Amino acid sequence: DTEVKSPNGHVISARITAENAEDGFIPCGGCLRQLNFRSSKNIWGYFSVHAEGKLHKHADSQFGHLFSWGHTREEARKGMVLALKELSIHGEIRTTIDFLVNVMEHPIFLKNGSHVEWLDNLKDEDNFFNKPDIK
Repeated sequence: DTEVKSPNGHVISARITAENAEDGFIPCGGCLRQLNFRSSKNIWGYFSVHAEGKLHKHADSQFGHLFSWGHTREEARKGMVLALKELSIHGEIRTTIDFLVNVMEHPIFLKNGSHVEWLDNLKDEDNFFNKPDIK
């Protein structure tokens, strides 16, 4: 027999992709010069490429995945926002990191009111693609 465990806490995950969110999430390729990510007790991730690696624009654009666990959804969300803001990727590629931070800091996401149609309409909001403030 296996013990059935009750859910414990919340996890938010984020796909790290080589895509240009401002241009319809078009995949892009190129060389990386730097990729720095620090895991912690409740935040972890993995990447399929390393600093000085290369991404091909015709391959799968996802090259990383981050996870944030918290006792509450808000705790997990705050951890993910911090992880995304601290993730350092430099090179010839564009990523969706700023887009993900903007989504997770949006008032509708904060109220747990997000859905697919809402996501589709975000690109029409003024200043949505501005780089988020580092706090």
